Amino acid sequence: MKKLLFFLIVIFYFVACNDTDGIREKEEMVVYRDSFLEMQIPKSYHVESRSHWDMGNVYFVKNSDNEVVLGMHNGGLVRIGHIDRNALTEDYVLNSQEDTVIQWNGKKHKERHYGLVRGEPVEGYGYSPRVLDVSCYPDFADSLACDNIVASIKAVR
Repeated sequence: MKKLLFFLIVIFYFVACNDTDGIREKEEMVVYRDSFLEMQIPKSYHVESRSHWDMGNVYFVKNSDNEVVLGMHNGGLVRIGHIDRNALTEDYVLNSQEDTVIQWNGKKHKERHYGLVRGEPVEGYGYSPRVLDVSCYPDFADSLACDNIVASIKAVR
């Protein structure tokens, strides 16, 4: 009887562990790269980019339903706050993050805003700041996916 009970408990844990592994399985990531930046996005997402006369390079990361999950541009100091020039590096670092609610197409949506900065070496001046303004919309993707995409952004040299 004890062996049977032990055997049933082992089978129960085996089944339970296999089910949770399926839940924890992450979507495969792919690398998007152009002449300006590189980032990892889920395989079911895609990136559309445009050049804008005022905002510089503009990127839209869209999910499989073609909804904008994340948008970013590299023009100007937008909602970025104070930049410590001594902390600038050659790659992007998070300078600010805020959660807000916006009105879009007559509906309210959550927005998570990230301000990323990096320094570009300028002879005789140290580093000149470069800004990447990123907005994520957690209503169309979980905020962890946004955090992972933003953390993977790297400058292309």
